[in-house]
Amino acid sequence: MESSGKDKILIVRFSSIGDIVLTTPIVRSLRVCRPNSEIHFLTKASYLPLLLHNPHLDRVIGFEGDFEDLLRDLRAEGYSFILDLHGSLRSRLLRFRMGLPSAVYSKDRWPILMYTRFRLGRLPSRHTVERYGAALGALGCGLDGGRTEVFLPPAILDSMQQTLLMEFKTKPVAIALGGLTATKRWPREHFAELIRMMGLPILLLGGKAEEQDAQWIASQVDVPVLVAAGKFGLLESAALMKHSMFVISHDSGFMHIASSFDLPLVTLWGSTVPELGFAPYQASRCLILERKDLACRPCSKLGSDRCPKKHFECMVGLTPSHVFQAISQDFDLKNKDFS
Repeated sequence: MESSGKDKILIVRFSSIGDIVLTTPIVRSLRVCRPNSEIHFLTKASYLPLLLHNPHLDRVIGFEGDFEDLLRDLRAEGYSFILDLHGSLRSRLLRFRMGLPSAVYSKDRWPILMYTRFRLGRLPSRHTVERYGAALGALGCGLDGGRTEVFLPPAILDSMQQTLLMEFKTKPVAIALGGLTATKRWPREHFAELIRMMGLPILLLGGKAEEQDAQWIASQVDVPVLVAAGKFGLLESAALMKHSMFVISHDSGFMHIASSFDLPLVTLWGSTVPELGFAPYQASRCLILERKDLACRPCSKLGSDRCPKKHFECMVGLTPSHVFQAISQDFDLKNKDFS
């Protein structure tokens, strides 16, 4: 259904990297469905780079600071509808205070909670993108069937390709070390051993929190390594990754960015499972590695700071030799020149 008037729609998703990337099919589908509408997106200021270059958005608003100031600015915009893709206390308060027609996506919170805590019922089968997409129904729209999108300025892509060309003669394997919680992350010792087994040039990605581990891993191997963790911004890191041979990642924001680029992807799953709704969306080549034999998985929706069972077998037991064997069977490990 196409809108006949020039109305303004505000999409709300404050965080985080992966969740915001997963909203992009909704943004694009809404633009196709409502071409005459003005579409704005509200997020935390730190995540603005993910959306600033999205051609389907008319404006991206970065929130930091005072909530009352934000409300005053939003009221001045004259929105006609709020699409809440966060469903948090803050986004609910925003909708209440704005007093506008709105729709909020369903997190399937109770079925997930009952299963992860008590093993009652079963996990919902919907991907998070489909949960977001269901909220579009209030606007007479639906998903267009396409993948996620992350848009990078050509200047950043060219600059980061030149950075890699100065470091490597062939495309590196990108390893994204980040993960929201400790139980989502593979031990750094496992990464060092896997890198030694592969014998390929390596790009280590992550934020400041991963920089120390990245430096340690680089010191343990004798292949060419570029430690990008903590040294580049989000878009620069994404551009480096886009020029890689393939990507190894946890259940993380970088996993979803890699999927949006349709890069060959190896994903390592610990305390969380793809069935929670956060599998790489429409990835054409994705190897999911996990310990399906552990009855304690998943132990929560988002992971935790420590293993509730105190053995962390979901990640410790996902051995480098098992990961290397799986990668060798599914991926061509021969060095590839830059195209």
